[in-house]
Amino acid sequence: MTKVRDDPYVHFGDIVQLLHVNTGCLLAVDVEDKDTRPGELACAASATQVLQEPVARNTFLITKYIPSKPTPLEQQWADDVLRYGQRIRLLANPMAQGEPLDAAGGEQPLALYSQPLSVSCAAKLSRQQLVGFTWKAAGFDSVWQVQPLSPADQLACEGVEVAAGAPLLLVHCATAKPLNLEEAAKRPADFGVELEVSANAVTSSGKQLALEHAARGETTRTLPKPHLSSNRWAFVTGSTVGSLPAGSQQAAAGLLERLLQGVGQQLQEKPGSRVALEQKLARLAGVSGCMRVPELLLALRQVGCQLDEAQAAAIAAELAVAEEALAAAGGAAVKTAAGQVNMWSFLSMLDKCAEAE
Repeated sequence: MTKVRDDPYVHFGDIVQLLHVNTGCLLAVDVEDKDTRPGELACAASATQVLQEPVARNTFLITKYIPSKPTPLEQQWADDVLRYGQRIRLLANPMAQGEPLDAAGGEQPLALYSQPLSVSCAAKLSRQQLVGFTWKAAGFDSVWQVQPLSPADQLACEGVEVAAGAPLLLVHCATAKPLNLEEAAKRPADFGVELEVSANAVTSSGKQLALEHAARGETTRTLPKPHLSSNRWAFVTGSTVGSLPAGSQQAAAGLLERLLQGVGQQLQEKPGSRVALEQKLARLAGVSGCMRVPELLLALRQVGCQLDEAQAAAIAAELAVAEEALAAAGGAAVKTAAGQVNMWSFLSMLDKCAEAE
């Protein structure tokens, strides 16, 4: 494992392990245990005590989450030090997929994610909120926040550097549930028996400092409960100082193709959705043939395609680059304004990706 610089803090660009403080288990990815549900490009996450040495499946990269529409309420730090209250993505080591190691997580980044608990989406053994790794790394389901153990320290610690080995909570931003180790849920794996992980807040039944707060006139029902040991994790860094190579140009070049292939696969699973999509796009685009990115996202979601704002914006940006390249080569390209998508360019690229498969 390597780290960006020789200090006691965790940095973006470090190769880290996520250690469960109480049991010594390490978070691991199992790329062979894939989710078999249609449209779910995901695989299993677990915690292992067998593999304690750093290997590809139990080492990870931390990347910043940069929202598509930043707000003044969400503070961003310019340096590479991880801080409490900061939103991040935890990417699997690309070597676990047989790809070369780089700072972008490989050509197809695999990110830790969770989804709201439902009848069709739950952890296999504990039936708590599902946690795994997904190839849909651009969605908000893969965004997590680093928080201190005590809820009372959350505001005081916001912006404070995270030290390597310090116990912390890794909270899923979309559902506000912390990463949890299910010690009673044991699952067989290729490397032995491993423990299931979920997103579940395990808190004590009592209240901290209840009498002190009552003396101030605060009701006990408003006091946050402390999290128990199953929610406590820590980032472990290495001792070697080094930097990772930047993401490959091939990964950036293939972004549009991967996104459109994902859309095409989802359309194939729903008969008639391709025709319905073209009709909806024609109504939204009108005579000009151009529409805004939110309108494209709305049309895709109405025909059953699971796409988020970041992915739709990436499609629009990559289509604009492709149109500029075509115009520079002397082709007949349609100029679109910034933040808009030409429906005919989109459908043409969608058909080309379908033929390539």
